[in-house]
Amino acid sequence: MGMFSLFDSLLDSPLAEILADLPIAEDVKDALRGEQTKLRDLHLLILAYEKGNWDTFAEYAAMFKLPEAYLDTLLWATNLFGRDNQPCKECRSSASKASVSP
Repeated sequence: MGMFSLFDSLLDSPLAEILADLPIAEDVKDALRGEQTKLRDLHLLILAYEKGNWDTFAEYAAMFKLPEAYLDTLLWATNLFGRDNQPCKECRSSASKASVSP
């Protein structure tokens, strides 16, 4: 969904018009348009990740109960590439509090 949320800027057209012509699921289109759907929170998680907004990402990561291993991987990759934006401590703590079902 992340790439689709930039189409309006790239194509200089309203997102609703662009989405109307694309063969993707309606619930994905609804989430991209900002409508309240089951995919909306997932879309917001992706956007927070793309923007490096780690506090917001941490909130949604806890909501989706992302496994700690995934967040460890994010931290490893961030350190590897030497970026200034490192995942916040809350990302790791919220993941460790989340219970992941097998």
